[in-house]
Amino acid sequence: MNVREIVEKWLKENKFNGLWNDLSECGCEIGYLMPCSNEGIDGCEAGYKVDCTTECDHEGAEEGGWHIQPDPPKEGG
Repeated sequence: MNVREIVEKWLKENKFNGLWNDLSECGCEIGYLMPCSNEGIDGCEAGYKVDCTTECDHEGAEEGGWHIQPDPPKEGG
């Protein structure tokens, strides 16, 4: 089992949806973890996938995008 598989297994077991990194403005889902290779991986943390809102300012937000954030999505929202 490689590092990516270990991380994916841990994320699933702990009910996370992916990784996020505030320093590099990066997020990735389970199933497509660490697409940046070794670039910026050290700063990645477990996070939750949420749909973008009008408050999102990253690329793709206006296209019904998503992002990974540190806090779980609010219930009902």
